[in-house]
Amino acid sequence: MQIFDEVKKIEQEATDLELDYQNKLRKLEQNTQDKIGEMKRNIEKELATFQSEELAKKSEQLAILKNASAESEKSEIEKLQTRFAAKEEELVNAVIEEVMRKYGNR
Repeated sequence: MQIFDEVKKIEQEATDLELDYQNKLRKLEQNTQDKIGEMKRNIEKELATFQSEELAKKSEQLAILKNASAESEKSEIEKLQTRFAAKEEELVNAVIEEVMRKYGNR
């Protein structure tokens, strides 16, 4: 009977070890899933931060380019207006000369 009790005791220990192993395995799997979830959240947060920073940089660069373009456009408009005024003056003078040549000596 003593051998039978020893065998039962060994079987119980084996069962206990298997249950302990299963519990530890479940805890390990849960911890792994928790860690993966945390890492995913961190990555998503960092990605959102990165995207926000990049969008801010792009907006800043766009504003700088718009300002530069507006200044360039303003400068070109001023040059064209100056040229137009000079050409207009030349045209008025040419018309006056032609009128004076045609009708001025009468």
